[in-house]
Amino acid sequence: MPKTFLSPLSETHNGLRAALVVASLPSGSCEVEVDGEIVPALLSFSCMLVPRPGDQVLLFLREGEPAAILSIIESGSRDPSPRAIFFPEGLEMNIGGRPLNVRSEAGVEIESSEIRILGRRLSGQFAECDVVSGKLTLTGGILSFAGEKIGQVAKTIERVAEWLHDRAHGSIREIETLDRHVSGETTIESESIVSIQSKTALIATEELVKIDSDQIHLG
Repeated sequence: MPKTFLSPLSETHNGLRAALVVASLPSGSCEVEVDGEIVPALLSFSCMLVPRPGDQVLLFLREGEPAAILSIIESGSRDPSPRAIFFPEGLEMNIGGRPLNVRSEAGVEIESSEIRILGRRLSGQFAECDVVSGKLTLTGGILSFAGEKIGQVAKTIERVAEWLHDRAHGSIREIETLDRHVSGETTIESESIVSIQSKTALIATEELVKIDSDQIHLG
């Protein structure tokens, strides 16, 4: 905004004054300098961008009423950190017709005690994606994972499904301590070799052990 706009506001005009922010208060209000005096000023609903010390602001000042900052006229702050937008009652945006696009060259950071995303479809394209969570729950009718390499590191992995199908060209699984498999019926099929190597191998059954082969070698 041009500086010529500041000159008429040096005098009272319908309660509008130009003021200089000198301090930010923890309550979200500010202290401003107007006519050589330091007065507290509240943020109006129209001033969503939080002022900083050094900013020139448009002030509504009327006798008997608290001063209110309407907007920031000119930035004079030397603080290099990002600006803050303050919505004391929260924010709800209803957008129809076209999607909401958020673009940032330096990245986007979202910090909240709870984040909820509701939508019919969620898609994302990332060069790298890191997810750190104390508890992660994925629930869906169909979950599809496609990648050249998928690495899983966890103390406990629990999978519950009515039907689970894993297809891979090669698979290597290493268990340091205990590997326990419980099922109603287990079928192992191999076109060439099934190899079991162990220091001690125990096979226990209640009814029958049957081995069918052209050749059986023990020992």
